[in-house]
Amino acid sequence: MRFSAVAIASALIAVANAQSAYFPFPPEGACVAACTDRVGKTRFPEYNDVDEYGPRFIESLSYTFESGSPNTSSFMADAGMCMGPCPPDELTLYRQQYPSKKLWYQANKSGTPPPRPVTTTTTTTTTTTTTTVAPTPTTPILDPAFPFIPNGACVAACTLEAGLSLNPNYSEDPKSPYFWESMSYSYVRGSANNQKFMIKAGTCMAPCPKDQIALYSSQYSAQVNWYNANKPATTTTTVPTTTVTTTTSAPPVVTTTPPGVDPAYPFKPNGPCVQNCINTVGKAMFPNFSDDPKSPYFFESLSYSFESGSDKTRAFMTDVGMCQGKCPAAENDLYSAQFFDQKVWYNANKPKPTTGVPTIPTVPTTPTTTTTTSDPVPTTPSGGFNYPFKPNGQCVAGCTNKVGRAMFPNYSEDPKSPYFIQSLSYTFESGSANT
Repeated sequence: MRFSAVAIASALIAVANAQSAYFPFPPEGACVAACTDRVGKTRFPEYNDVDEYGPRFIESLSYTFESGSPNTSSFMADAGMCMGPCPPDELTLYRQQYPSKKLWYQANKSGTPPPRPVTTTTTTTTTTTTTTVAPTPTTPILDPAFPFIPNGACVAACTLEAGLSLNPNYSEDPKSPYFWESMSYSYVRGSANNQKFMIKAGTCMAPCPKDQIALYSSQYSAQVNWYNANKPATTTTTVPTTTVTTTTSAPPVVTTTPPGVDPAYPFKPNGPCVQNCINTVGKAMFPNFSDDPKSPYFFESLSYSFESGSDKTRAFMTDVGMCQGKCPAAENDLYSAQFFDQKVWYNANKPKPTTGVPTIPTVPTTPTTTTTTSDPVPTTPSGGFNYPFKPNGQCVAGCTNKVGRAMFPNYSEDPKSPYFIQSLSYTFESGSANT
């Protein structure tokens, strides 16, 4: 990475004059400033993200903080490549300040910058105004010395975005009065806010650099333990109350559950790390969760994995997926390789709702009618479709058949099958829920 002397000089001048009461962030350094300035000016010549009183300051910041927009995606990719060789201390400060700067941008992007200060008195007045605007804390300001490495800029932006969608006062600053409440969205497993937060943050993190996601995953369990050990007493007293209520309601379920079954589950057991993830998340959502085929709760437990589209499956799979990030590759590969076969088996073997007494007199009275009803009626004529395409390879065909039969037991890619056209609809009816 090479910059002209003019670019470096401009960056140094900008850095030297960057921090103020209006935009209260220290500059990251000359290298980072030169990168954002250089990339920004390729977007529009008046780009200036360091002069907070300038007419294009807010517009310039939008290239960094309007997450999800084409401008921001392109800008961050180019700026990130440029920053690669920058000093580590500059990059660290850039990542640490990113969430707070984004929050500042969101709060101020629709406003008008104040006049450029010309005297110390003006600066003092501005500082007083800022203090007045600050929200009144609802709890004492704490400094728990959060002992973890800060998340990377991309992951931090995702958690901030997810948090702000739930609470406009969301903050990951340990000195903030809203810190503990904000942390509960990440660490109170199974709560409604936790599920919403993790789904939104997890979806946002998908394109983030792998090293940032790895750092986030590697620290998560330790952060949960730290949160539970250090959260304020008021939070602690709430949790047992909820737990007692849940435990009290569980015994009636035990009484009404049918006896244990042994379906001879024909699959290799998951590795210990993956299975621990499944059991930990499962028991957090359903206290009787069990992976034992002899358990009366076995099929209900499997439903958390295989009832695609349900809220509980989305929440379960999100938490399990995050937990599995630290598991050995071999265990994750085995889990993935068996998943679709297990889903097919589940759909074929799960207990069917019984119709009970009304069905019994019908069978002896009209046996012929019953037999006819049980056979599926083809929706298309049998045979004879002229499908002028080469068959897929064995592996691809195996995948489409597995997925198809999991959704529709009569799924068939045989042009002679009466279900051929209906089966093709799962692939080609673009926009439908099935496709």
